Amino acid sequence: MAERIFHGLKLLELCGSGAYGTVWYCEDISGKNMAVKIISKRKLGAHWERELKGVINYRKITENAPGLLQIFHVEEDDENFFYTMEAADSVSPYEYIPDTLARRLQNGPLPQNELENVLTEVFDGIRQIHKAGFTHRDIKPDNILFVKGVPKIADIGLLSSLSVTMTQLAGTWEFIPPEERAFEASDSTDRTSRQQNDLYAFGKVIYCAVTGKNPEEFPAVPQDLPLLGATKYFFRLALAMCRKDPYLRLNNIEKVETEFTLIKRKLQNGEHLSDRIADAKKGVVYWWKWMLRTSWRLFKRSVLLLLIGIIIYWIWIENKPFDLSEVPTREIRSEQLKLSMTIPAEWQFLKKISPIVGVVQMPEWLELFHRNSENQKALADGVEFIICDPQDYRNCVKMFMISNSPSRQELDKILLQKHSLLETEIKGNGQILLNGYICYFVDFSNPNTGSTCNNYIIKIGNKYVFIGLSCKTEKAKKLKKQFEAVLKTLNFEK
Repeated sequence: MAERIFHGLKLLELCGSGAYGTVWYCEDISGKNMAVKIISKRKLGAHWERELKGVINYRKITENAPGLLQIFHVEEDDENFFYTMEAADSVSPYEYIPDTLARRLQNGPLPQNELENVLTEVFDGIRQIHKAGFTHRDIKPDNILFVKGVPKIADIGLLSSLSVTMTQLAGTWEFIPPEERAFEASDSTDRTSRQQNDLYAFGKVIYCAVTGKNPEEFPAVPQDLPLLGATKYFFRLALAMCRKDPYLRLNNIEKVETEFTLIKRKLQNGEHLSDRIADAKKGVVYWWKWMLRTSWRLFKRSVLLLLIGIIIYWIWIENKPFDLSEVPTREIRSEQLKLSMTIPAEWQFLKKISPIVGVVQMPEWLELFHRNSENQKALADGVEFIICDPQDYRNCVKMFMISNSPSRQELDKILLQKHSLLETEIKGNGQILLNGYICYFVDFSNPNTGSTCNNYIIKIGNKYVFIGLSCKTEKAKKLKKQFEAVLKTLNFEK
């Protein structure tokens, strides 16, 4: 096979390739083995600069951090951007097969005597990245390489400065917190949330290392796995770091570091009674917080459902037509207008009333009604009234006959009850059929008087009957519904 040379590097084995670039195991002119990642600018487009920025960020923190994968050389040409770095150990003496945590877990969980060392080294790498002000954003077993037997975090292309706004979801799906996957988080632009995402991913790495299972199987445990010693301690830690609720999750790097210290002491000196008491206390605190969180969520949902119910009920009540059959009613008949209709029982029908004499005392509202000079004149002129509100006689229906055959302009004038158009606000007007009769109507309000009128003129042969509701604006919606229901019962004698 022809030897492949790239910028003076002898490409020996292809380690992996993706949509935008490839990683090769290579050798430089001095015979030093390393890895080179080659990224196609054309395929990656403008995003290759993000990869470059991640490498530059990473190099800033590796000079004094031997526990992180070292970058040797960074360069670009017209077509590619590439960098050389430490190569993983090979698991085969015959061909280059990189030694990764993912490859080791293909044979099952890590042995108990390796768990502490491997996971501590990986955690130290994450801590160094975070301490320098960066976040990795793709912690997973495939990106943990063993270099001279030491686990190091690789694939640093997604590394980003925590001072840079990042809104694009990055990383591997199973290692991303559920609230991020469900797009429930507002964003991951702040330092704390992005570092917490790294810790969640590391919790999944711990789970995979302890159980040998895939991350999507969390929190299942193999039946034959003995939860003892390091396995038990790290499995508990994985559960705490990957809880579904972020508010109950162990996602503070200082607290995770404390847990690693406790696990190390327990493995060296054994578990004391005080440790069991402390673990029991943590369990009580967790369940107490869980109950409070669950209760609060249920309370919020209940309040939300209640508010939705109230709104729906209010809308339904507001828009529900008035049904005369649901209230006590009585039928009235006007001898003068030759009509009858059904009205609510509390409404009072007034026509030409003879003076009340004797011991019968006139109701206060009726006395006030008769004292009004306009009402006295209206009654004398043959206007009949239906009082809709015994508390305020001004909320009433007026009815009278128009004896001549008026023009449309005169009808409009009567409908507006001689109000100046400048003083009224027309809500609706036109011509409709009411119980088979031609009817002209105008709905209007007068902001100066705070009143609303719904007036109808009904054509009966060559005559016209005026029926109009006049009421205070604050009672207009309720009374108009009742008035419209009453009009549907209107019947003229032939």
